[in-house]
Amino acid sequence: MNKITTTLFLLLLSVCIFAQDNSSNKGEEKRDKVRQKMEAKKIAFISDELELTPEEAQTFWPLYNAFHDEMKSIRSSHQHSEENKDYSQALVNLINDESQRLTIKKSYVDKFSNAVGPEKTFRFFNIDRRFKREMLEGLKRRKRYDKSDRPDKEKMKSKEGK
Repeated sequence: MNKITTTLFLLLLSVCIFAQDNSSNKGEEKRDKVRQKMEAKKIAFISDELELTPEEAQTFWPLYNAFHDEMKSIRSSHQHSEENKDYSQALVNLINDESQRLTIKKSYVDKFSNAVGPEKTFRFFNIDRRFKREMLEGLKRRKRYDKSDRPDKEKMKSKEGK
C-alpha cells in the first residue's frame, strides 16, 4: 500500500511540475509552487488517512482530480469580483458559487460512493475538511509567530532617535 501511495504521490507531483506555467512573473511562480506543495501535502494526507486499496485508488484518484478541477473552476470564475465595487452583484455571485459547489459535491458523492463505497466517501469529505482546517490553523500559528518575532516599530523608532 505504501508503494502505491508513494507512486501515486510522485506521479501527481511530477504532473503538477510539468504542467507549471513558465510565466516571467516571479510572484505568480512562487504562488504556483506554494499551491503545488499544498496540493501534494493534501494528496499525501488523503492517501494516508483514507487507506485505499490499490483497486480503490485506481478509481478514486481520477475522480478526485475531476472533482478538484470542477471545484477549482468555480473559485477562479469570480476571483476578481472584489475589485468590482458592485457589491450586490458580488453577493449574487457568492451565493451562486456556493450553490454550484453544493451541486458538484452532491454529484460526486454518488460517483465516489460507487468507486470506494459510502463509508470511505464520507471519510473523504471529512478528511478534506479536516485538512483545510489544519492548514488554516498552521497558517495562523505561523502568522502569530512571525508577528512576535518582528521588532516593534515604536521601539525601533525610539532607538533610531537616540
